Amino acid sequence: MDLHSGTHLEGSRHLRDSGESPADRNAADFIMPIFVTDSGPSPQVGTEHVPKTLDGARGLLFKTSNTYRNLWAEVAFTPDYCALDEPAAQLASRLPNLALVGIDYLSIQAPSQPLAVHEHFLDAGIVVLEGLDLHGVNEGHYEMLCLPIRIPDAESAPCRVLLRPSTERLA
Repeated sequence: MDLHSGTHLEGSRHLRDSGESPADRNAADFIMPIFVTDSGPSPQVGTEHVPKTLDGARGLLFKTSNTYRNLWAEVAFTPDYCALDEPAAQLASRLPNLALVGIDYLSIQAPSQPLAVHEHFLDAGIVVLEGLDLHGVNEGHYEMLCLPIRIPDAESAPCRVLLRPSTERLA
């Protein structure tokens, strides 16, 4: 199985051999308050879809047109999926205390883009979570439990992600 199949975490080793693997992190690093933002039917996530603040969340998940188009129901890979543009990645990577960013299809950047979207996050020490199924998840605050398979020295790790609505205000 390819380590980038289904839901998976990527560390900076995804870009550089000397980078961090998800296995280098403690399991507790993947239990956190997160904010899910919904970009609706937009074909691309732009700066207008990046929240100005996370109100205490440490993770940011993008629910996009990938969910509304039901891309996970497709047997074949869909190359025109919704992803972040570089200005959105640059803006999001500057959010205070952001430790993790995720999206609802196989990559946070479009196949036609250079690695700049990944670089903005991974170079800032922000883990990338790709391949989420966000059907039934509304915009708002959640508690996330992400359970990656511990694979030493791997650039990526398949994982299971659970979300629970937050019962208290984070900020």
